[in-house]
Amino acid sequence: MKKNDELVRTVAEAAILAALAFVLDLLQDAIFDAVPFFANGGSAGIAMLPIIILAIRRGPLVGFLAGLVTGVLIMLGGFTAISSTWYKVLFQVLLDYTLAYAICGLFAGFLKYTLTGENKKHDLIMILIAAFVGGVGKYLCHVLAGYFFWPNEIWGGPLAYSILYNGIYMLPSTILCMACVAILYVRKNDFFLTTKYINSNEVNA
Repeated sequence: MKKNDELVRTVAEAAILAALAFVLDLLQDAIFDAVPFFANGGSAGIAMLPIIILAIRRGPLVGFLAGLVTGVLIMLGGFTAISSTWYKVLFQVLLDYTLAYAICGLFAGFLKYTLTGENKKHDLIMILIAAFVGGVGKYLCHVLAGYFFWPNEIWGGPLAYSILYNGIYMLPSTILCMACVAILYVRKNDFFLTTKYINSNEVNA
C-alpha cells in the first residue's frame, strides 16, 4: 500500500507542477510578445522552476515526463515556426517545444542522486547545479533549433545568432530559477528530499 501511495503522490506532483510550468510559460510569453526583439519566440521568467523542483524531488525520469507533458501543452497552444518546410518545422517543434522542458527535467533530475539529506551546504550546491544544468539543457535545445532553421544569411550566421538570441532570455531565466531553489532550500531544505527506498516492511504494511 505504501508503494502505491508514493506512486500516486508522484503522479499528482508531476501533474500539478507540469500544469504550473505551462501557466507560467503562457504568462511569460504574453509579457514578452510585446518585445520586438523576441518576435521569433522566447521569454524570460521562472517557467522552468516547477519542472526543476519536481526533477530534484523525483528524479530524471519523472522530470523528463513532466517536462514532456508541459512541452506538448505549450505546442498545442500554438508555436512560432522559423522554417516553411514541413519536416524542418516538425524537427523544430521537437527541439523548441516538445523536448525543451523534458531535457530540462532530465538534466536536473540526475542531481537528485547527489543529495545526502545531512550536509546542507553540499545539498544546496547540488540543488543550484541542478537548476543550472536544467537551464543549460533547455538552452541547448533552443540553440540547436535556431542553428538548424535560421537562414545562413542571418547576422553572424545561424549558430552565433542562435547562441546570442536564446542566451539573452535563457541566462536570466536560469539565474532566476537558481535563486528561487536556493531560497526555497534555505527556508525548507527537506522539501527537496523524498524517500529514495521503501523497505519491505512498509510495502507489506
